[in-house]
Amino acid sequence: MQSLEGIIMNQLKNIISIAILTVFILFSHSCLSDGNESKTKEVQAIPIEEIVENTDSLMERIITQGTELFDLNQLKWDLDSFVMNVKRTQLPFELNTDTVNINSSDKDLWAFQKGIFELINIDSTKQLVRHHFSIPKTKRILRIYLLELQYSSIQESNMFFKKLDSRKDYEADLTGGYFMYYGLTGTTDYVIKSNETILWFNVSCQYTKKEFKKLIEIFRRNILLKGNEEIIKCFCQQKYE
Repeated sequence: MQSLEGIIMNQLKNIISIAILTVFILFSHSCLSDGNESKTKEVQAIPIEEIVENTDSLMERIITQGTELFDLNQLKWDLDSFVMNVKRTQLPFELNTDTVNINSSDKDLWAFQKGIFELINIDSTKQLVRHHFSIPKTKRILRIYLLELQYSSIQESNMFFKKLDSRKDYEADLTGGYFMYYGLTGTTDYVIKSNETILWFNVSCQYTKKEFKKLIEIFRRNILLKGNEEIIKCFCQQKYE
C-alpha cells in the first residue's frame, strides 16, 4: 500500500502532466489560428484588383517622371544667377506659369493671336504651357518666355515646325524699298523640336548675342528630350550666324 506521501506525489505528477498537455494544446491551437488569420488578413488586404491598380498607378508615375522635359526650379535658379550676375539686376526672376487654351483671358490670348506668338494656332495643340520669367521693378525689358507645345502626333508637330522654319528668314517690307529682318517674332528665339514636343525659348532684345548663347547653354543643360532634334535660331532683327 502506498503511503500518503506517495499518493500525493502521484496526484501532483498527474496534475502537472494535464496542465502541461492543456497548455500545449492551447498554444498549438493559438498558433494555428493566428497563422490562418494572418493568411486571411493578407489576402483581404491585397486583393488582385488592388494589386493591378497599384501596379498601373506606379507605372504611370514612373512614365510621368521619365518624360518630364525639365526641372523648372533648377532652370529658374540658373536664370536667376545669370541675370543677377551678368545683367546686374537687384532681384531674381518672377515666374508665372499658365496653360493657354481657348478659355484663356483676352489679354493672354492676344500674344497668340496678334502678338509675338501669332504663328501658334492654339486649337491645333494638345497642350500649350507658358512660363513667363520677368524682372520686377526695372525699366529694362529682360523677360524670357518658355513655351511647351505638345501635339497629338509627330506629323502635327512636324507641320508646325515646318511653318516656323519657312518663317525664320522673314524680312518685313518697310517703305522706300527697305527691308528689316524680322524672323519669327522680331525678338530672339530658340526653338527645338523632338517627336511630338516643341520647346520655344524666347528672350527680349535686351540680351546680346553672346548673352543669348549663354542662355541657350543654360536652357539646354536643363532640358531632357529624346529623339531626333530640329532647331531654329533667330536673333533680334538680324539673322543668326
